[in-house]
Amino acid sequence: MSNKHLDALRQDGRSITEPSSPRTRPMEIARPISIPPPLEGGHRRTNSDSLRETGKEPTALDLSGFLQRSEASVVKTRTGSVLSRGFVLKTDHYPSGRALDLDLNVHGAPNFRTPRQGGLNVFGVAQPRTQGLRAILSVLRCRPGISNPSHVVWFSTREEPIVYISGRPFVLRDASEPRRSVSLSDRAENLEAIENRMKNDILQEAARYGGVLLTHNEVASDSNGEGAILPTWTAVDSNNVKTSRDLWEHMKNEGWNVDYYRIPIAPDRNIEDNYLDAYLDVIRSTDPTKTSLVFSCGMGAVRTTFAMVAASLVRRKQLMARGMPDPYSLGRPTVGGNLTTGSSPGSTPNNSQLEARILLSLEQANAQQELNKSLLRLTYLLQQCLPESNSHSALELLMAKPTLLESLRKAYLGNYGVIQSLLGCLDQGLRSKKLVDRVIDATDQVVNLREDILRYRLMYSLTSMGDAQGEDFLNKAIKSLEK
Repeated sequence: MSNKHLDALRQDGRSITEPSSPRTRPMEIARPISIPPPLEGGHRRTNSDSLRETGKEPTALDLSGFLQRSEASVVKTRTGSVLSRGFVLKTDHYPSGRALDLDLNVHGAPNFRTPRQGGLNVFGVAQPRTQGLRAILSVLRCRPGISNPSHVVWFSTREEPIVYISGRPFVLRDASEPRRSVSLSDRAENLEAIENRMKNDILQEAARYGGVLLTHNEVASDSNGEGAILPTWTAVDSNNVKTSRDLWEHMKNEGWNVDYYRIPIAPDRNIEDNYLDAYLDVIRSTDPTKTSLVFSCGMGAVRTTFAMVAASLVRRKQLMARGMPDPYSLGRPTVGGNLTTGSSPGSTPNNSQLEARILLSLEQANAQQELNKSLLRLTYLLQQCLPESNSHSALELLMAKPTLLESLRKAYLGNYGVIQSLLGCLDQGLRSKKLVDRVIDATDQVVNLREDILRYRLMYSLTSMGDAQGEDFLNKAIKSLEK
């Protein structure tokens, strides 16, 4: 696929069609064979009559043969402004990205979850199907026709065009790299304009093939490898094709109490202040006790988890501003953002000292528990990163190198030099880091943002010198650290 075409698609509101190569004669699209009406009256011609007179096969009543002949050339001869030559529509499916140990599984909504702690009405999910979307909104009690429904604000971070066909999401992909995202814009209005044009391309192409469209379906693999991508004919009409905006407006018109915002960002892009500001502008106007926040990306992994962490911190501040207790209290309880003194009015000095000792003991026990957990998780991560050909287990390596164990433990806890330097510039920096770590650990059902840094760093360390994949692991570790 030429870079010029991709650049053209990124323009705002322009209709782009990639011209055919001057050296290649355009192929004509075959037309469905028309079926003549039956003869009225007289002798009805039979198949045997036709075969005897012409020696040819009888006229087919279906399009199977036509579709089989066309399948090899459909992608090469596409002429849409977005769904053009060399592009395919692939099912939005991630066979290896689904968490299997969630507390609640919702059909059609992979990786739907909420933080384990806090009760802040914050949720995350992968790109759902239509029935999964309805199920989530029903679980969150914002369906039409019920008394006192709650309110839901839905955030999408998808940076690539999406269309829904019969309730299932499809994404635009380059046929040569069908598993690689096509990022065309970081502006929601541009993406929605592209999706509208892609919808028109779909309807026009389906009309040429008798109401069906060639899509590509990614199936799950029995092993951990990638599944096959199968060309599949899908029924299409003006009623079952919807853009993201079409879908959400349809839900709103049906009476679902939900608002939709699209804040696109590519998976490999650094998360900057303007991205967080876009979230904050919406969240600050919501009631934390009456409005649920749902965040979604392709797999519902890194971008969704980051947004859940950020939203949890904002929601925590909102609750404490109302005089409610800190949902992520670190040690002594706080009310309205102020640290309690640990003694009640009229308490004696002995009682105050006893309370202080109890709190200190609880903090020490919590620290020991965190240490034990970090060692277990560290051993697990190291074992996962070790190649299968390595004869040593992670436990053997750690026992043989105590200094390595301590270094990796600090890395697991996020105590990197740049982080420590930053904490020194902040008021109550160490306490703030402990708070963020606690929120990260409460939202790690799919991915742990802090562990991601160490995992990629370990994978880089285990690659050989000059291995291109090693540089990729290192870059991913740096981007994870920036998050």
